[in-house]
Amino acid sequence: MGVSCRGAAQKRHMGSDSREQKLRAVQAFLDGLVNKDIERMPLAADLVLMSPLDPEHPLIGKAAAAEFLRTRVFLRIPVQKPRLSAM
Repeated sequence: MGVSCRGAAQKRHMGSDSREQKLRAVQAFLDGLVNKDIERMPLAADLVLMSPLDPEHPLIGKAAAAEFLRTRVFLRIPVQKPRLSAM
């Protein structure tokens, strides 16, 4: 599954974020994915989602991506937090 922002918004967003901000955004996205909670996921309003589940029809916008996650991903693909053990 690929997610991208378009044009100047992408350049502005990627250029202004610090490494820590990017890591927090990734962590928030993964937390939302594991907990099936779209509200935790920092999705851009103008995102474009291209999924291997339907590669011919990219989804445009946060609402379309959220609906796809709710109806096609969360219900069918088990996403779990990894269990880490001490070595």
